[in-house]
Amino acid sequence: MLRRFGVPAATTAVLLLLPFGLTQRAARSSHAIRTAWIVFAAEVLLCFALGRSDVSHHRPAQYISLGSVLVWLPITPAYFRAFAWRPETRRWRTAVLVWWMLLLPTGWCLFLPGVLDRFKFTDGLVGHSLLAMAGFATSLLIFVLIQLMGVDGRIFNRAWSFHLWHSSVLVYVLIMFFAGWQEGANPAFSMSPGTARNAIYDLRLLLGVLMLIASADWLLGASKLLREQQRI
Repeated sequence: MLRRFGVPAATTAVLLLLPFGLTQRAARSSHAIRTAWIVFAAEVLLCFALGRSDVSHHRPAQYISLGSVLVWLPITPAYFRAFAWRPETRRWRTAVLVWWMLLLPTGWCLFLPGVLDRFKFTDGLVGHSLLAMAGFATSLLIFVLIQLMGVDGRIFNRAWSFHLWHSSVLVYVLIMFFAGWQEGANPAFSMSPGTARNAIYDLRLLLGVLMLIASADWLLGASKLLREQQRI
């Protein structure tokens, strides 16, 4: 349980510390910042109070306590508004918060009794991992890059590649959740060829190609920017 609780706690710590290395506080922002750090300290204490032993997720104390991460749904956006960000980061900063607000409740729901029993070791967890990495983590990294690059961060702000990436990730996550739910009830769903399984996997391949196209746009933009800077 400590490991399960520790992942969102560590990620939250990154989100709380990140602004101090990238920008400055906005005017009259101390209340949101103070509140966030007090809540984080309380969550750390709760995390250690739960102990390190293996405990069933069927115990109410386990899934109820893990549900405390949902408090970050309103706190994180308020915390980020307490800092002065470059206007170029707005699109990706919003993406970070949207994926974060999808990651927390879905992560908690997947831990609930009856849900985890059906989802574990299936494509459902693959979908949630993609939500975390391709959705949240990628958005966070690009947001940081734009904040550091300033106006040069425009290479990540083309509307078509931005929307192509995020829509592809979202559909990928949804079809993997569906596949995982079916697989949990019938393991043969993903093991044996079938119309539904083949369609899902074909769509997954297409979505991967679309994500590759979006990321290629950023790579080409970065290469062009580098050549321009070398000519200066």
